Amino acid sequence: MPIFKAPLAGPPAPTTLGGAAEQLRAVLAVSRALTRAEDEDELLRLVTRSACEHLGFGFCLVALREPDGDFHTRATAGSVRGTDPESLRSYVMPGPVFERLTQVAQRLGSVLWVPGDDPVHEESAVAQAIVKTEPTTPWRDWLPASVLLVPLVDPEGEVVGLLNPDDPLDGLLPGPDQAVVLETFAHLATIALEVVRARALERARIHILDAQRRQLEGLLEASAAVKGRLGLDDVLLEIARAMTGAAGFGRAAVYLVGTTTGQLTVRATVGVPAADDARLRSTPVTLADFAALMRPAMRIGRSYLFDHRRFSLPQSLLDVLSVPRDPPGWTDGQWHPLDSLTVPMYGPEGAVLGLISVDEPMDGRFPRREHITALEFFADQCAVAVNQARRHDELRALALTDPLTGLPNRRAFTASLANEVEAARRRGSPLALLFIDLDHFKDVNDSFGHAVGDRVLTTI
Repeated sequence: MPIFKAPLAGPPAPTTLGGAAEQLRAVLAVSRALTRAEDEDELLRLVTRSACEHLGFGFCLVALREPDGDFHTRATAGSVRGTDPESLRSYVMPGPVFERLTQVAQRLGSVLWVPGDDPVHEESAVAQAIVKTEPTTPWRDWLPASVLLVPLVDPEGEVVGLLNPDDPLDGLLPGPDQAVVLETFAHLATIALEVVRARALERARIHILDAQRRQLEGLLEASAAVKGRLGLDDVLLEIARAMTGAAGFGRAAVYLVGTTTGQLTVRATVGVPAADDARLRSTPVTLADFAALMRPAMRIGRSYLFDHRRFSLPQSLLDVLSVPRDPPGWTDGQWHPLDSLTVPMYGPEGAVLGLISVDEPMDGRFPRREHITALEFFADQCAVAVNQARRHDELRALALTDPLTGLPNRRAFTASLANEVEAARRRGSPLALLFIDLDHFKDVNDSFGHAVGDRVLTTI
C-alpha cells in the first residue's frame, strides 16, 4: 500500500509535534468524559462533537457495524456546505464498499485516506455510497469525494465501526502526527464503547429480566386465551394489551400478514380511537408501504425506531396511519406523536408473520436498546402464540365444517341450534327452523354415482 501522503503544494501543515501534543492532551481529557457516558447514543454524540471541536474538522460522523454487515450512522456533529444534513444523518456505508476502500486507501497506521480523484470513485458501488461534500477551505488533495476513515477495532481485532471526519478546517490533509492523534482518539472511543456496552449489559440484565417477566405474564394470558373459547383475534388483542400494559406504551396496533393476500391488516389495537381503529382495519397495506417506517438507518436490533427529527413520512402513509395529536409542552428529545417503534414478528421459516407497532411510551422517552431487546424477545413469544392460535382456529374450523361443501356440519348445527333456542327463550320470542331437501337426490346417486352426487351438493 502507498504511504499516507502530505499535500503536494501550498502552505505547510500547521500541526507541529507540539500542536499534536496539545490535541492529544485534549483527546485524553475527553476520554474521561467518554467513559462516563451513560449509553451508546450519548457516547457517540460526544465522540463526533469532540472530533470537530478538538481535531479541527467541520464535520464528523460515527457509524457502527450492524448484523447486516453494513455501517449505519449513529451520530453526527457539525455540517458541510452544499450537503443535505438528512443524507448524512441517515448515511449507510455498505460493508463491501468499506472493504473495497480499504484495498485502495493510502494508510498511516490504521487511518485510511482515499483521495477524491482516486479511480475507485468511478466504480458504481463506490460512487453510489460516497456522499460528495463541499469543503469549507478547498485544497488540491481534498476534493468533494475525499474520504478519511478511522476504523474502530475491538479487542478481538474486529472492525465494529468507523469514524469519518470530513472537511478539515485548514483545508489540508492530516499529517503523520495528526494521524497518530486520530488513531489514538479512535482507540479510546472504542474502549469507551466497550465500557458503555458492558454497563448497558449489566443494566439490561436487570431490566430485561423484569420486562420479560411482566411481558411474559401478558403473553401467558394471551396463550391461555388461545385455549378453549378464544381464537386468533382474542390472542392478538391480548398481545396488544400486554404491549400497552407490561411494555409501558400508551398505544399499540398489531398487524398480521394475510396467509393468502400477503397484505398487512390491523387485527387488534389498544389506545387507538374507535374511528382510527375502524379505518386501520379496513385499509390493508403491504410491507412495501411500511418501508418508510422500516428503513435500514432506523434499525435497532431487529426493530425499527422512527424518529421524526431524522426521517419523514410520505403523506400517502400518514393518511392510513393513526397519529395522535401533538402533546402540549413537547420539547426536543421527548417522544413525539409522529415517532413510532415497529417490532416484527417472524414465523418459523423467517418470514414476517406480522408487525407490532407501538407509540406513546408512558415515560415520554425513547426506548433504550435493552428495552427494545426485551420487546423483541416478547415478539418471538407472540409469534409462537399467533401460530398456535391459527392452528387452533384451523382445527376448530375443521371440526365444525363439512369438508365437501364448506358449510357448518352437524356438530356446528347442534351447537348453534341450542344457542338460538336458549336465546329465544330468554327473549320470549318465536323461533322458526327451515328444512330444505333436494328432490330425487337418491336417484342422482344411484344413476350417476356418488361423485356426481357430491358435485350436485357443492353446486347447490
